[in-house]
Amino acid sequence: MKIGAKEYSKADVLRRVGDISQLGGVREATLSSGKERGMRCLQVDTGGGLRFCVLPERCMDIAWADFRGTPLSFITKAGVSSPVYFTHWKEEFHRVFAGGLLTTCGLRNIGRYGDYEGEHFGQHGRIGNAPAEHLSVSCGWVGDEYEIVLSAEMREAVLYEENLYLKRTIRTRLGSGSFVLEDTISNLAFREEYVDILYHMNFGFPLLDKGTRVILPKGWYTDPGTKERRPLSQLPCTAMPPADGESSIGYPIEFEEEQVRIELQNPSLKGWKGVYLSYPKAQLAHFALWQGRGSGDYVLGLEPGTSVPEGRANNKRSGTMVRLGPMEEHKVRIEFGIIMEEKE
Repeated sequence: MKIGAKEYSKADVLRRVGDISQLGGVREATLSSGKERGMRCLQVDTGGGLRFCVLPERCMDIAWADFRGTPLSFITKAGVSSPVYFTHWKEEFHRVFAGGLLTTCGLRNIGRYGDYEGEHFGQHGRIGNAPAEHLSVSCGWVGDEYEIVLSAEMREAVLYEENLYLKRTIRTRLGSGSFVLEDTISNLAFREEYVDILYHMNFGFPLLDKGTRVILPKGWYTDPGTKERRPLSQLPCTAMPPADGESSIGYPIEFEEEQVRIELQNPSLKGWKGVYLSYPKAQLAHFALWQGRGSGDYVLGLEPGTSVPEGRANNKRSGTMVRLGPMEEHKVRIEFGIIMEEKE
């Protein structure tokens, strides 16, 4: 285990602490104010500077996160809300969208709301407001590493129709500046189902500020105005400060690399550069870059997904949705972490 800049064995660590919680781990709290009242918060502290709050009542999504005390995630004006306030209708999603480090969208719709095949699909679907079942928190030694594992299942199911389960596992360890998220979407109905999932990762001030850069792999983006397909080298990827009255903008992106790595770097940070996420393109074939440029809505969203967030009708017609037969699964693995400065 690495504590600070030094490696320690299990025995070395236990000689130096009475209880491992002195260094980090998971603490469970219950939120008690406003619309977040009654929700649990699993506060993960890696002891390596990275801390984040997992919300079991909200699909095991991640709200607040920081590194060495510097906030990473953007929290919207709506704040963190219990799912009891969620209404699956048109853009009512915005009323409970907290942003946070991660909001999960899907499983049968991502992006635009609309009616399709006799059914209404609200913006970004239902799964992000599904509470966790079979929640498990495991902390313990594996050799000389102290591992932290959170897992649970969420369901999107209804009488006579779909029966989808999302199993989520979040893994990290003491001394780490990263975590791995592993998802399995299972179709437990005896019918075929088309599914989509999008990982709405939202970064805000002070990580996001004037001069913050998004570093993307090679690929192409679609200009939202002209609908032209252009090389990513032409995409403006350096943030400007917020401005009153500015609107948000989104760019659908296609990557060339099979293993995608995206970085968000702020040159004003000391001792570290920013954050990264990495995942196989085969699992999440599409990506969207979302920039909120207005005052009070200043955010940069990195959004890997099985489709672009264009709504069920468009995504099903374009053939990008994942088709799952009865008992079939789709797996996703995303790594998120801190980019440290290289020592000379």
